[in-house]
Amino acid sequence: MLQKIIKGVAANALVFVVSFLGQIALLPILASTWGLETYGMWILISTVPAYLALGDFGFATAAGNDMTAKMEQDDQKGTIEVFQSIFLLTTLVVVCVGLFIVFIFANLPSADASPTSIWAEQNKMTLQLMILYGVLALGGGVAQAGFRCSNQYPFGTTLLGVTMFIEALSTGCVALMGGGLYVASMALLILRSLSIAMQFLCLRRVAPWLTLGFEKASFLQIKRLAPSAFAVALLPLGQAMFLQGTAVAVGIALSPAAVVLFTTVRTLTRTPLQFINLINHALLPEVTKAKARGDKDQQSLFVGGSILLSLLAAAGAFLVLLLAGQDIIKLWSNHKVDVPFSLLAAMCCSMVFNITWYPLSNLLLSINKQDSYTYHFLGAAVGAAALAYLFSLAVGVTGAGLALIVFDLYMFAVIHKKIGLFFLRERSYSATVRFAMQSGSVRKLANAFPLLKRFCR
Repeated sequence: MLQKIIKGVAANALVFVVSFLGQIALLPILASTWGLETYGMWILISTVPAYLALGDFGFATAAGNDMTAKMEQDDQKGTIEVFQSIFLLTTLVVVCVGLFIVFIFANLPSADASPTSIWAEQNKMTLQLMILYGVLALGGGVAQAGFRCSNQYPFGTTLLGVTMFIEALSTGCVALMGGGLYVASMALLILRSLSIAMQFLCLRRVAPWLTLGFEKASFLQIKRLAPSAFAVALLPLGQAMFLQGTAVAVGIALSPAAVVLFTTVRTLTRTPLQFINLINHALLPEVTKAKARGDKDQQSLFVGGSILLSLLAAAGAFLVLLLAGQDIIKLWSNHKVDVPFSLLAAMCCSMVFNITWYPLSNLLLSINKQDSYTYHFLGAAVGAAALAYLFSLAVGVTGAGLALIVFDLYMFAVIHKKIGLFFLRERSYSATVRFAMQSGSVRKLANAFPLLKRFCR
C-alpha cells in the first residue's frame, strides 16, 4: 500500500510540475511571438475546455469511486456495468455537443475580406477547435476512472502528465515556428485525440477485463450515480464563486487595486494546500478500498494521517508566511505590490482552517459522500462573496480576509462533523491521530522527513 501511495504522490507531482512550468515557460514565448493582444485572446479561448470539463456533470469522478469500491468487493461484473454506462453517457455528450457546435458555427455569417474580419474568422475557427478539444477531453475522465479501479492510478496520472507536457510543448513550438492560434488549437486537438486513444489502449493492456462497449451499459446505473455525480459538479461551481465572487466583491466595494492585493495574498496562502494535495490525492483510491471492505483501522489511519499532515503543514506555513509573507510578495511582484500586514494575518488564519478541512473533504469525496458537504460549500461560497463586500466596505481590504476566515471556519465545522459521521464512529479525533502516529506505515513514511519523524515519536 505504501509503495502505491508513494508512486501516486510522484505521479501527482509530475502533473503539478508540468502544469506549473508550462505556464511559466509559455508566458514569455507566447507574449513575445504572438503579441499581448493575440496572447490575451488565446488565454480567453483556452478557458473554454475548463468549463466544458463540467459536461459530464461529475459522473466520471463518481463512477471512478464506485468502480474502485466494487472491485475491492470482487464485483467485476458490476464494475464493467458502471464503466460501460459512463462510457455510453460520455459518448452521447461528445456526439451531441459536437453536432451542436458544428451546426452553430456552420450557420454563422461568413467574414468579408477585411483584415479585421479575417482575424475574427480565424478566432471563430480556433474557438470551434478548442470546444471540440474540451469535449473530447471528457473521454480522459472515463479512462482515468478505469485506471483507478484497476490499481493503476499512478500510471494513469503519469499518462495525463505526459499529455500535458506534450501539449504545452506543441503550443510553444507552434508559436516559435510562426503559427497562430488556429494552428496551435489544431495541434492540441490532434494530440488530445491521440492521447485519449493511447489511454484506452493502455487501459486495455493493464485491465483487459474492463472492456469498452455499450452492451452492458445501463441507464439505471447512471440514475443511481446521479446524486453523487451532481454533488461533484457543485464543487467547481462553488470554487468559481469562492475565487471569482470574492474578488469581484472586493472590486465593487473598493477598487481594482484592492483586488490585486487580495488575490495576490490569497494565491500565496493557498499554495501550501497544493503541496498537501499531492499526497492527499494519492491516498484517495486506498481510502475508497478501505471503506469498501469495512477496514476501520485503515480508515482511521488515513483520517489520522491526513489530520497530522494538515496540522504540521498549517503550523509551518502560518509561521513562514506570517513572518516573511510581505517580503515574498514584494520579491514576487518586483516591489509593485505592498500588502498590509492585517490582510496577510487574516489570510494566514484563513489558510490554517482551509488546510485542516479541505484534505479531509477529499476523503468524503473518495467514498461518494460528497453530497453531505458540497451544498454547504456552494452556499458558504456565496455567503463569503457577500461578506467580502460588506466587510470590505466596513474595514477595507482586510475585511475580505475576515470573510474568508468565516467561510473556512464554517467549512471546518461541517467537514469535521461529516468525517466523524462516516469514518470515526468508534474513535475520537485525538485517538485517531494517536493511532496514525503509532502506525508502521506512517513511521516508514516519516523516515524520509526528519521533522515528521521527531513529531511521531
